[in-house]
Amino acid sequence: MNVMGIMLKANEMRIVTLTGTRTAHELINPKFNKLAVDKHPQQAEVKILIEQISQYCDANNI
Repeated sequence: MNVMGIMLKANEMRIVTLTGTRTAHELINPKFNKLAVDKHPQQAEVKILIEQISQYCDANNI
């Protein structure tokens, strides 16, 4: 099973994805770990961010 954790901080999101079980797990895609938007994003920018999150979830079977 794959799980994703997201830490929100201001206009950034730190993302961690793990696979395996609680006792035996490993990090997936360690090079991808951050998404950000402008400090005062427009609605179109937020839609793009949501689409990026959705694509990441689909690509990693989350």
